[in-house]
Amino acid sequence: YSGNAKLSRRSFSADSLVVEAIAFYRRNNKVCPKFSFQESGKNWSLIVDPDEMLHLLQDLFENSHRAMEEDGEILISTRNFVLNDRELSTRLHCDPGHYVLITISDNGAGMDQETCERVFEPFFTTHDDTGSAGLGLPSARGIIEMHGGRILCTSNPGEGTAVSIYLPRNRDARSKNSLPGRLGIISGLSTQTENPDLSAALIVDDDEWTLSTLAKAMDSAGLRAITAVNGVDALEKLSQNVEE
Repeated sequence: YSGNAKLSRRSFSADSLVVEAIAFYRRNNKVCPKFSFQESGKNWSLIVDPDEMLHLLQDLFENSHRAMEEDGEILISTRNFVLNDRELSTRLHCDPGHYVLITISDNGAGMDQETCERVFEPFFTTHDDTGSAGLGLPSARGIIEMHGGRILCTSNPGEGTAVSIYLPRNRDARSKNSLPGRLGIISGLSTQTENPDLSAALIVDDDEWTLSTLAKAMDSAGLRAITAVNGVDALEKLSQNVEE
């Protein structure tokens, strides 16, 4: 991954990024594993390039999906993480401080330690052998490190794989834990322009799980979620709320 690439960074919550990445993946893949998301709802905000992060998360989902049987499950969690242990800081090769930790784990084939230590090498893949993680991880590491973070992979044969992403906290106190006024081009989610007084979000999607999950993310961000299952329904809901 090119270290000279330019990032378009904005303030986001880790939960909103994960929710949107899951929605994208479910929409673009006919066969999907079960997703279980343990969202914190109280994470520190991040300064990230949303396009890069959404693509990165979907690549990691695809790695996990390839490594699992049909009844596989991908577990995702987010939480705040204070790095103050010198040994851990040395292992992560980053400075002590405040980070947001995103963990993606699966119950797939897993890898031995030797293989796990090589997954971030360029052109290395295990898909021809075991179907486990490998594709895209060098690029993922490049993207994360450009954001000032670190990524680790842990695995055991027959026990699945876990990828841990540490991203530095946004130190701008004005951002708090809220979503920005404008999320950009995000599937199924309509927001207004960068309006600090924005209090509601219109979510349009024909998938019940996506609607429910995005509504929860909006609620965690302090926004009232208005849900609709199609364009006609959205116009009716929008008209009702404008009148109110």
